[in-house]
Amino acid sequence: MKKIKIVLILISCLLVLLAACATTSSSKPASLDDAIIQTSQFVQARFTEKVRVAVLNIGFESDNVSQYIIDELNSSLVNAGNITVVDRQESNLILAERNLQLSGEVSDETALGIGKTLGVQYILTGSLIETDNGFRLRTKMLNVETREIKATFDVDINKRDRKIGYLY
Repeated sequence: MKKIKIVLILISCLLVLLAACATTSSSKPASLDDAIIQTSQFVQARFTEKVRVAVLNIGFESDNVSQYIIDELNSSLVNAGNITVVDRQESNLILAERNLQLSGEVSDETALGIGKTLGVQYILTGSLIETDNGFRLRTKMLNVETREIKATFDVDINKRDRKIGYLY
């Protein structure tokens, strides 16, 4: 009887381990474009009411990659029915006045000030960081009025993504 209990416990442990491994391996890193789409969908899902949003910066060592992510996020968010995206050129003019680059590191305080000037309710900022396994797109939504973080979203990107290599 004891042997049967031990065998059942071992089988149960094995099943739990197999389930954990299956869950981990199913979360494959995304392509850069899929990561942008996932980020856009996450942002869209946060709002039921109509809001004004500005995508201010995505920090990364390559301006081309940063600009691409910002442009694609803007395009994707423009097509959402509940989000009005502030024109990118308007953001660029304000940043130029303040001697900042859109793709460079912009502090939360600076971003919030720019958001107020643009008349938006939320700003989206973030960064693309290199990890051991590839890249991680990390974004956050800041409420311009309350200065609170409304949401954050991280998505892993495959290190072999050709678009990053091409844009780099």
